[in-house]
Amino acid sequence: LPCSLHKYRVRARNSAGVSQWSEFLTKSTSLDTPANLRSTSVMATSITIMWDEVEGADGYDVMVDGEVVDNGKVNSYTLSGLEPGSTHMFKVRAKRVLVSSESVIELSAWSNSIIIQSNLGIPANIQTIIKSNSITLLWDEVTGATGYDVEVDGKVINNKNDTMYLHSGLSVSSSHTYRVRAKNAKTVGEWSDVIHAKTILGIPSDLRCEPQTTKMTLQWSLVEGATSYDVEVDGEVIENIADNTFVHKGLQPNTMHSYRVRARGK
Repeated sequence: LPCSLHKYRVRARNSAGVSQWSEFLTKSTSLDTPANLRSTSVMATSITIMWDEVEGADGYDVMVDGEVVDNGKVNSYTLSGLEPGSTHMFKVRAKRVLVSSESVIELSAWSNSIIIQSNLGIPANIQTIIKSNSITLLWDEVTGATGYDVEVDGKVINNKNDTMYLHSGLSVSSSHTYRVRAKNAKTVGEWSDVIHAKTILGIPSDLRCEPQTTKMTLQWSLVEGATSYDVEVDGEVIENIADNTFVHKGLQPNTMHSYRVRARGK
């Protein structure tokens, strides 16, 4: 067993008999090398590693990027404050105190090294451009990324290396969810927060006016999904007009007026 104590002595023999025993030699087995070194959490700014406990060990050293860190008795280690997408090397050795008063320490061999890359950063500054039948997402480039995934209403889409995604062919006033993550050949980053977006009503088109002496008759094309319309008349808004016609009455002859229309939905 590792760290077990054993005593040995030797004697000679021939046909005439055996000699006396030698003095005892007392030796203990050495510490095992830490095994099963692996990562348990890889984030954009931190990496956590773990290894199997070594029988008889009083503690562990972790070598991180060439620097030895005393990790106490814990068989896990977290390296934090990292640059997203940066690469780091780890290996571990066990140790035990042989003579506590003199701090004589036995060290195991180093484990095999593992090389781990921290995750890529999370896409930031995600913006939406919302129209009646489409939603466009835009985000900042992520350092080290060679591509991006966009999750659209629960479905993951490979967006290649483009930092824009157009979701087209949508219904008016329909709701959608999105999130984005960066990736490269070695790793896939964490998802951004979920973005909720809803398409808007279209803008009334083909606005036309039939002038008469004391009134103006406005008409426009119907807007999909609209339940009513607002008309701005000379800066004053008249709300909830049921159809696509509005008559501005009681006007003085030969006077100028301005109009615009917007759609309303549920």
